[in-house]
Amino acid sequence: MYGQSLGADVALQAAAQPNLPSNVKAVIADAGFTTLPSLFYSLYSGAATTLNGLTSKIGWHLNGQIPFLPFDKLVQNLNRINKFFTGVTLDDASGLTAVSRSTLPTLFISTTDDSFIPTAQTQALYNQSSATLKRLWVLTSAVGGHASATNAVTDYQAHVAAFMKAVDAMNSGQTIQQATDQTLAA
Repeated sequence: MYGQSLGADVALQAAAQPNLPSNVKAVIADAGFTTLPSLFYSLYSGAATTLNGLTSKIGWHLNGQIPFLPFDKLVQNLNRINKFFTGVTLDDASGLTAVSRSTLPTLFISTTDDSFIPTAQTQALYNQSSATLKRLWVLTSAVGGHASATNAVTDYQAHVAAFMKAVDAMNSGQTIQQATDQTLAA
């Protein structure tokens, strides 16, 4: 299973389900987030910082908040609305819970120039993962931003291929290092 951004978390949630079909062998999660509230906090902080940059020019410092819209109240109200209409809260869609329940091999990908989902969230998913084989790959420098490696396509393809080769090796009994070395050498 493969997913980017919200799709990464959908793939992680699916991988945590019992009785997966036998043809599901691995997950590749590109730019996944830990929880919806943590994702919202990242976006909220970015907006507050931008707004603070504008208002500080006139002497009004916001201290990391958006006036009349405190983050905790925002999440609280979103949870109430979501619970009313769907029966679930924002915390129910947790990448952290999903990765702790899945043992499928998982490749976590993030980029340092992602301004939408911080690399720390992908790192947290990797750390929490119960996968039998897990890898974390953080692309550095300006590679394309959120869920995009447009400036590192060849590298991206090589890492995904090496990971899938390691998954195949694990399933066939070959050592993972042998499979990875063969793929990266090719």
